[in-house]
Amino acid sequence: MAIDVVARVGRVRIIVADCSAEYSGRLQASLPQARRVILLKADGSVLIFSEIGSSKPLTWMAAPCTMREVIVNPPSPPASVSASAS
Repeated sequence: MAIDVVARVGRVRIIVADCSAEYSGRLQASLPQARRVILLKADGSVLIFSEIGSSKPLTWMAAPCTMREVIVNPPSPPASVSASAS
């Protein structure tokens, strides 16, 4: 998961990240890798939205939830660029 933005408002966290999601409970659901907005609520529930600003979540999980970070392909270090004056 590549996290771009984390904002904390009271006991709520808003995360913008490139991630996938899998849910198992009463039903099974999965979201493929994409940029998502994740809302972690103070009551322990989680809502996942698409990045393009949908007002309805793509999926949500009622409390209590367990979150796990799994890094599939760690990012490579940025390329170094140098120039010399001629």
